[in-house]
Amino acid sequence: MNTPSVTELVASVIEAGSWSQLRIVDEVGTLSIVARRGTPLDPPVRFAFDSSELARYYRACAADAPSGRIPWQQWLILMPTHLDEALYRLDVIGGPAEIVIADTGFDAVPLRSPDH
Repeated sequence: MNTPSVTELVASVIEAGSWSQLRIVDEVGTLSIVARRGTPLDPPVRFAFDSSELARYYRACAADAPSGRIPWQQWLILMPTHLDEALYRLDVIGGPAEIVIADTGFDAVPLRSPDH
């Protein structure tokens, strides 16, 4: 299975975010949600993973593609759902958080305090 480039993976996450009314920007290799439903987020919600983790996440999603579905299609189908799940968790947390890649996909976790 060929893994798309990091640029393609990042672009697909940004595009999936737009379907969920998110404005996601790539700031020098770090994705951040800067607005939700047109409302700026202060602070922005950072995606806390690197390109190798994103590629592993892609391979895991693509490996679960049903017979006859192209792995890239599987990824594109799952991205909006996984982002929506992370947004739900973000709402539950109700405070500063970041997006990580967990066992089941994107997840929101509270920001750790700087002194820990």
